[in-house]
Amino acid sequence: MSMSSLPPALKRARAPVVMTILCGLLAVATSASATDESDSSRLLNAKSLRCTFTTGVSAFFDSTRPRVEQFVASTQARPGPGGTEIRATDPIYLDSIDYRAGTARLIAQLGAGSVSAHASPAGVYFLDQPALGGIVVYFVFSRAISALAASLGEFIVVSTIHTTVPSDDFSKNKRWVPATEQSYGTCKIWR
Repeated sequence: MSMSSLPPALKRARAPVVMTILCGLLAVATSASATDESDSSRLLNAKSLRCTFTTGVSAFFDSTRPRVEQFVASTQARPGPGGTEIRATDPIYLDSIDYRAGTARLIAQLGAGSVSAHASPAGVYFLDQPALGGIVVYFVFSRAISALAASLGEFIVVSTIHTTVPSDDFSKNKRWVPATEQSYGTCKIWR
């Protein structure tokens, strides 16, 4: 039924309803934008993040086509340095974050070291250059995935590793192959 076919009394009654709906939509859009800015500000002001990774994908370039494997981070303990036990699901910490100076400290299962810290409109990222070569990028998106995640100060993180690893037949040919790994998880504002 079109608006022109309605009696005048119903036309007048619908106008406030339409205005109320439009105002409600505008309030939700404004609130979402304010939440995005709030999320971004909270992330930019955080001096420390605690990140965990649960799933990922690896690619090994040992032939013309990469061999791709999906994985779930193992909760199984394995021997670590100094008789400790470590797990793939153990958290990493990005601490002493200073975007103006471009620095932060990465604390992980095998030790701590300096990384560079950067901010962008989509989020913040940290670049690590491990001693064994390659590069690791940790990208934390500035928009929380849900209201609950936002209230907990929790953000999506993606870690991308670019390196070389021994080939499957390394003992025979001493060949190293390019490899990448992308892990997915969350970072929580720690301080």
